[in-house]
Amino acid sequence: MATIEQLTAELNALKARVDNITTPTHAEVVNKMSKITDSLQTYIDEQRIAAVGTADYVAPAGSGQPAPGWYPFTDPAGITHWKPSVERMMFDSSRTKTKFVQLNLTAGFLGSSTTYQLASKDNGYVYAMRAGTTPDANVNITIPNGLSEGFTTILLHPGAGRIIMTAGEGAIVNFRNSMNQTTGKGAPATILCTSRTSGGTSTYFVFGDLRIP
Repeated sequence: MATIEQLTAELNALKARVDNITTPTHAEVVNKMSKITDSLQTYIDEQRIAAVGTADYVAPAGSGQPAPGWYPFTDPAGITHWKPSVERMMFDSSRTKTKFVQLNLTAGFLGSSTTYQLASKDNGYVYAMRAGTTPDANVNITIPNGLSEGFTTILLHPGAGRIIMTAGEGAIVNFRNSMNQTTGKGAPATILCTSRTSGGTSTYFVFGDLRIP
């Protein structure tokens, strides 16, 4: 059984420990909250940037970026993580499957029954392109500037017409020996974007069963 002296000594030791616990000042609390708020805002801003980022964004050398299209964000603990942009995730997903679509162009489809301009949504598709009510007419395809590296689509004409491809303004499109149109019924053309610069200039190669005009 503890003596009065022992209990008194333990109480004094406990009091000493309590006295050593300091209460932060108002200024210290405000400063700490400000740091937490700033960290959270930085985290939100970086998440927003990643959400609207491109699939081919390249971070400065030495940053630790795991692959193009990945963006850094810092969590409230100050630890930097990397996250792919939405465009990058869509690009990676599209590479795992091929989608075949019978695309029947009409006068109400982008304003013409015989013309079509490729867009990012066409990545990964194989299109059988028929010219509306004149299924044997030629189909004119514009390959636009600005599509991301890795964009790929395959086009073929199920009718007697040909698919004729031209470069949109600013785009660099490589046609071997100037062959920019399919040879006829069922002849395929593959369009591949091999790069897009930081300024947005896209470079393409077109290959397949092609002919000169």
